[in-house]
Amino acid sequence: MMKGETGNVITMSSQLVRIRGGKPLSGTVKVAGAKNAASKMMIASLLTAEEVVLENCPDIEEISITTEICAAVGAHVSRDGTKVRLTTPTLLRRASVS
Repeated sequence: MMKGETGNVITMSSQLVRIRGGKPLSGTVKVAGAKNAASKMMIASLLTAEEVVLENCPDIEEISITTEICAAVGAHVSRDGTKVRLTTPTLLRRASVS
């Protein structure tokens, strides 16, 4: 539980935000990027030769690992803060093993 700037009482749980106080609220809330969605979108970007830009991408190990995987198969990956750019002009393919 915390007290907001307007004196309202804010109670948060994983699924609910309850605000009591009767005073008007204003402002913005920044929602963090979804790690599960980001890594899946990075893998999906391998299917197009066009540049894919993901914004609000979390800076976590899973994204770093996915970046390495994408680069290993031929993608060009760059990161600037929370923005990730991927371009995959050609997928690298392993030779068949006999």
